[in-house]
Amino acid sequence: MQMRVATGVPVVCARPAGRPVATPTESEPGWIDTFKNSALFTAGGLLYKFANLKSSLSHKLCGGLEGEPASTLKRPVVLVPGFTTEMDTFEPLMEHLTRDGANGAKAYYVQDGQVYLDQECSQLAQPDPQARVFRVVPHTKWDAPPDMAAQLHQELPAIRAFTGADKVDAAAYSMGGISTRLFLDQKGEGVGKLMMIGTPNRGTRTASLCHWAVTQGVGWAMALSGMEVAALP
Repeated sequence: MQMRVATGVPVVCARPAGRPVATPTESEPGWIDTFKNSALFTAGGLLYKFANLKSSLSHKLCGGLEGEPASTLKRPVVLVPGFTTEMDTFEPLMEHLTRDGANGAKAYYVQDGQVYLDQECSQLAQPDPQARVFRVVPHTKWDAPPDMAAQLHQELPAIRAFTGADKVDAAAYSMGGISTRLFLDQKGEGVGKLMMIGTPNRGTRTASLCHWAVTQGVGWAMALSGMEVAALP
């Protein structure tokens, strides 16, 4: 599915969301709301973990991107993570894109307007016009879209300066797509194309369920989702 945001940036959506999701009603008795939220949270959390396990096993058993044809990137590409995205989530893709010296031969990490050689952001990198693969490193894995959008206002100019490119393509995963859209709505510049992967463009019940789990201090739900109080905006 292709569309264009208000800025005219071409957008490709992978697995676009369907119908708008319903929000919890506040008129229901507390115990009913708690029971329903618990059931939805448990089912959704287990399905998500099962999907991650299935993906991980598939990668190990089938070789992941092994055997896939090499890709030559015309412009730098920045990978924008979603809510609670682990640091190694993009590693197979980054390794594939830079295999055998392709696309600058290595991937870089960006944070606070600086480009680094490592995901810990401890070793600054030198400008490289051949570099093509970058990954945004958020300050926390719970950063909300406004926080990530503000970070993109730093990272996109840094990547352009690092490579000398006029524009950077963005591949945004899950909530990272919402963050990138917000960046563009804020007149953010320098994006050539935007690809959104699994982005809930029409909303997600998960957000309200996670808010419920943290504000109510539901320990088992927070442990299941890997959240902490710091996840609250």
